[in-house]
Amino acid sequence: MFICSLKRCFSGLLCVKAMPIVGLFIMLSAVFVLAEPGLAFTCYVDADGDGYGDALNTVNCPTSSCGCQPNLVPNGLDCDDTDPSIHPGATDIPNDGIDQDCNGSDFVDNDGDGYDATVDCNDYDATIYPGATEIPNDGIDQDCDGSDAVDSDGDGYTSDIDCDDTDASIHPGATDIPNDGIDQDCDGSDAVDSDGDGYTSDVDCDDTDASIHPGATDIPNDGIDQDCDGSDAVDSDGDGYTSDVDCDDTDASIHPGATEIPNDGIDQDCDGADLTDSDGDGYTADVDCDDTDASIHPGAMDIPNDGIDQNCDGVDAVDSDGDGYTFGVDCDDTDASIHPGATDIPNDGIDQDCDGADAVDNDGDGYSADVDCDDADSSIHPGADDIPGDGIDQDCDGQDAKACCDLPGDINADGMINIFDITALISYLYLEGPPPTCPTK
Repeated sequence: MFICSLKRCFSGLLCVKAMPIVGLFIMLSAVFVLAEPGLAFTCYVDADGDGYGDALNTVNCPTSSCGCQPNLVPNGLDCDDTDPSIHPGATDIPNDGIDQDCNGSDFVDNDGDGYDATVDCNDYDATIYPGATEIPNDGIDQDCDGSDAVDSDGDGYTSDIDCDDTDASIHPGATDIPNDGIDQDCDGSDAVDSDGDGYTSDVDCDDTDASIHPGATDIPNDGIDQDCDGSDAVDSDGDGYTSDVDCDDTDASIHPGATEIPNDGIDQDCDGADLTDSDGDGYTADVDCDDTDASIHPGAMDIPNDGIDQNCDGVDAVDSDGDGYTFGVDCDDTDASIHPGATDIPNDGIDQDCDGADAVDNDGDGYSADVDCDDADSSIHPGADDIPGDGIDQDCDGQDAKACCDLPGDINADGMINIFDITALISYLYLEGPPPTCPTK
């Protein structure tokens, strides 16, 4: 008799047609149903799409997700639903007169330090704000915590973190002297070093044994962790290198620093690769600048002017004057008469032998001062006749020649009287030998 139509809708739960008393009863029942808690939800229109709705623009929805219509959200917190940059949590631009974050007022930052005047205890000084570095003992509360920092002992640590602000040697980070009963580093307890090895119990894995501490030499395979790294060192092959650095701890010939055998496919020195000597010249590819040519390697003879760096020094040798001496050892590579070992002409101002100075021959005897034992006397030089017994070393051999017959009976003038003097005299008298060097007296 009473047919439900879509003339009127109440939250999609009950549809009725405006009818007499029975219809009114049904309508009232619908109102009652709608009023029951949990069956209808107030949603808010979010016109600017920023996720926050307008408190004055509401719609009832059947679900708490407010998904019955587009642009509905479950909150009405947007103070300007026509601007998506304005909503709770937005960044409030200081001093522009707009309340972007909907907290009821514009952000005011008179000193430009990034802190609002409501939290900045001096909004006219940019060095004063919450979290600023507090300068102790200046009477100014830079960090806005309500008081000035105090550092009574001048150690750079204020009294709120310094556990003894009357002693400058005590502060966080100070060296804590073990076993003295004083907490120098303000960590709450004195450092303890029971074994006296210089390492306190908080880092020493056995503070009863002075040979055990961080950095100690770990003896391999003894079951003791001497260096406190968490495990005993292992050297399975006994080559002196533990397994943490030995790339093959089963072979004693393989370890860091071992001699690498080229081209055998084995990394003896644990550098990550086998050495290669492709040209067999004894120099591996890491030092050989051309490992395809056995004539090219460090120490090879560099042929000048051929454009090839035979000795791998980075450049080809140059001998511009063709005297056999390359640039770098030839002090004038434009003159073939000038090179190491050349004859240095004295007094010409030219260093022909590249020894760093011109030869000097002050007495003009043809011998320079470096070999002439008296370069002021032209009769004195190597090879000159040495006049015996005159006290002068004319031939620069380091001594004067001996005078004849200084020793009676010394026929051959060798400075000694012996059988050779008799032999020399007999040879002269009877065998037509040379006359005595010194006639007998």
